[in-house]
Amino acid sequence: MAWGMLYSLLMALSFGIQFVGKIVPGVNGIQFYDWLEITNWQTFLFLERANSWLQSIQPQKIIYDEGFWAMVLIAMAWVSTSWLVTCLNSRTSYWIALLPLMGSIAFVLQNDRKDVFILLAALFLGIVLITHGHYSQKEKNWQRRRIDFPEQLWIDWYVAMIVISIVVLFAANLAPTITTQEGWREIRNWVEEMKTPKLSPEKDAGSEGYVYRPPETRNEELLLLQPLDLSQVGIPLPQMEGTVMWVRTGDVTPRPWRMAIYSTYTGSGWVEAELDEQSDVLLAEAPQQGRKALYQRFTLFRAAGGRLFSAAEPVQTLNEDIRLVSLLNDDSQIVTGFISQYEVISWVPNVSAEMLQTASGEFPKSIQEEYLQLSETIPQRVRNLAARLVEGQNTVYERVIKIQDYVRQSVPYDLESIPPASDQDVVDYFLFEANSGFCTYYASAMAILLRIEGIPARLVTGYAPGEFVPEQGNFEVTGDLVHAWVEVYFPGYGWIPFEPTPSQSVPAYSFQNSDTDEVNPQISGTTQANNRWVWLQILSGGLILCGVVWMGWLVVRFIRSRRQEKKMALHPATLAYRRLRINLANAGISGAPSLTPREYLELVEGKLVHYPQVKDALRVGTEIYEQTIYSLLTPKVEDITFMHYSIKKSILERIKLRLRYVLTQINQKLMPSRS
Repeated sequence: MAWGMLYSLLMALSFGIQFVGKIVPGVNGIQFYDWLEITNWQTFLFLERANSWLQSIQPQKIIYDEGFWAMVLIAMAWVSTSWLVTCLNSRTSYWIALLPLMGSIAFVLQNDRKDVFILLAALFLGIVLITHGHYSQKEKNWQRRRIDFPEQLWIDWYVAMIVISIVVLFAANLAPTITTQEGWREIRNWVEEMKTPKLSPEKDAGSEGYVYRPPETRNEELLLLQPLDLSQVGIPLPQMEGTVMWVRTGDVTPRPWRMAIYSTYTGSGWVEAELDEQSDVLLAEAPQQGRKALYQRFTLFRAAGGRLFSAAEPVQTLNEDIRLVSLLNDDSQIVTGFISQYEVISWVPNVSAEMLQTASGEFPKSIQEEYLQLSETIPQRVRNLAARLVEGQNTVYERVIKIQDYVRQSVPYDLESIPPASDQDVVDYFLFEANSGFCTYYASAMAILLRIEGIPARLVTGYAPGEFVPEQGNFEVTGDLVHAWVEVYFPGYGWIPFEPTPSQSVPAYSFQNSDTDEVNPQISGTTQANNRWVWLQILSGGLILCGVVWMGWLVVRFIRSRRQEKKMALHPATLAYRRLRINLANAGISGAPSLTPREYLELVEGKLVHYPQVKDALRVGTEIYEQTIYSLLTPKVEDITFMHYSIKKSILERIKLRLRYVLTQINQKLMPSRS
């Protein structure tokens, strides 16, 4: 059985890795070397993704990557199903066979916050299987002992099982409602709705009561999710009501969701970077240092206009209906497609301020040509401001932070800002004349100031991170979070996002001091709480583990005892007498194995003077046991019933006898230490 479980575990892990990571691609139309290269790339990407799981496990964070939970579900289902088949084949108790499978289903449903209907259905089928197995064993036992029973008994048995299971599962499903305040609130609302009289549509204004009117419906124009038109910075941002999308990611770090990249500044706005529509990315380049793999699942509530979202640099799509398209003059990629739910993996920054501070090297020539472009309309005072801001700043990182901080503090944030004149450079207007601005102003100003100083930068649009909802495990992104920000190129690290808009929090690496509480207080508070309760969690986990081991030992002991009983004897009188003797032995009333039942009775009668019910039960049990074993006359049913009654009647005295024996043993062990 041990080798079988190990084999099942290895097979489950292999299938789970292939299902999640898609390590081995199909062979249709692929040359061997291309197939081998894709396999190596998929393996590398999966290992990077698994490394992010380990990084989340170590600080005791919740893993929201569905790939991890898919592997857990596959492994648990595979192993528990193998256990079920093995136990059924060896005719082990059915509830022991089903326990791992039921626990696996409950564990995955709880962690993935799924509906409990699947668990209720599994419990119902489990009860059916347990009932069938128990009845089959009973039937075989009756046939072996030649006991007469009705052939149609199984009908009553299964009908009773179905009725009982339905009642129990209904009560289990109803329990969260009747045991919580939220549930009783729902019940009260339902009762109030039942008490409220329903108005008839036929009533008019002259009759008593109110006139029935159907609710008003609004025909809103369906707005597509598509890149912003930044040909003129200052145009009001499109605002959509309600939730635009849910995003589930491998961790809960807030990140903006990128949709489009803009490379060319015209003085009044931006032109989007040109896409290489002929490209069909199969393999992305290996990530630069300071990156990690991040899983994302997007659920869109608006129709996609052909462009989709991702965090930072997408490198793999997990859906066939979407694809990655590269920029014409850059290795960056954009997700395209027309579906409402998709999954993608991205390389996201995993850097610190110290890493960016020490970044050095030359900017690639293609990056300089594309992302150092400037408009001829930029006045000299903008160039002078850029030079004055970076004066005394020695590294690229220090210059970026200096310009970011200045732009964030330049003017107040306001969505109703007055746009510049048609012939005025928009960055010059924002930095020297505007009274307020919003994200496209701030991002444009930061990108141009960096380009003036020879630092490649580009403007990016999409949506702000939104609010993380723990109950759903998703970021909820609403229609008013349309956003623009800046990405800066660092040698050795690639494109790193920065946040010049004061309405948004800066990334954790984008600050000068080391006080991270102001950057992300939620994560900091969580870390402090984990450190505060770590010893309590270790202690409680140890106690739980000890309890589980102890319960498992009891279960194994119980199973072995029952199996041994079945091997030794089948008669109920013999089983009852043996259990009584074991119970007395555990209470210190034992005898040599060579003693006959009658000799044992005579030996221990003196020790049971103060326990008359135990003494009577042992005397009755001895007589019926001797008749069963040594006589040709089978005991009557009435005698066996009386024996069971006598033994059951002596339970309290046997408990007292057991406690007295335990206290005596403890006292004897403590006496030497006291002396």
